Amino acid sequence: FGELKLKIFSPYRCSLNNLNNHSLVVVLLFGDLKFVITGDNEFDSLDELIHNQNFRKYVDDAHILWAPHHGRESAFHYHFVKRVNPLFTIISDDKNIRTSAANKYARMSEVDFVTSKSVGDCQRKLLTTRKDGVIRIKAKINFWGESSFDVFVK
Repeated sequence: FGELKLKIFSPYRCSLNNLNNHSLVVVLLFGDLKFVITGDNEFDSLDELIHNQNFRKYVDDAHILWAPHHGRESAFHYHFVKRVNPLFTIISDDKNIRTSAANKYARMSEVDFVTSKSVGDCQRKLLTTRKDGVIRIKAKINFWGESSFDVFVK
């Protein structure tokens, strides 16, 4: 994939009673950018993975975190998010979400967004498909090998 590299992790000790806990975690590496996509994993699978030294190495200090299990409380793992230390978090959710941990993810993200789709153009530290619609990330590497990305909402 040219400059794009993928590192894939999967928990294997979690009970088969909850198949969400067997989702893949994909770390996208593009130049010096790092994006962590967590799928439907919940607390137990993240707890297992966070004890894996190789996993920690790849998720540490990522730029973007796609929150696990649609940003629900059942998937919020403080120590995992602290290791990821995201600039910002994306939550793929809808209007029916009842147990959101969005405020917790926002407190642990660094960048403030000003979005025109937000009521009153407020600043937020995360984006959600519920509030922002389609979220598109465009990553690039310039002539000097420096990586950057732009975020678009529609």
